Amino acid sequence: MVKRVSVEEEAVTQATRDMRVTRETVYKWVRRYEQEGWYGLLDRSSRPHASPRRVAPDTERAVVDARRRLRAGPGPDSGRYRRGGADGYPHPAAEQGSPPMGLRPP
Repeated sequence: MVKRVSVEEEAVTQATRDMRVTRETVYKWVRRYEQEGWYGLLDRSSRPHASPRRVAPDTERAVVDARRRLRAGPGPDSGRYRRGGADGYPHPAAEQGSPPMGLRPP
């Protein structure tokens, strides 16, 4: 796609149709190629550079330890926070990505 638009000077509209992507995607990839060369087209992490609302590691460890000790929170031994748990409502963390520090998802 980048070669077709940058080198072969194909119209962006044609590239978007052929590749089934948006104009913004074509321009983003062309811009990366122009600024960084072929290395700019390598896969990039989608992880944010910063997580300002993330819980401090010592607090997270204390919560995980308490959940394991009390058998509370997400896990096979607790029905409270599973989808459709005892109160009928899922816990917000149950809808997020991987569980913290090795806890199993509900």
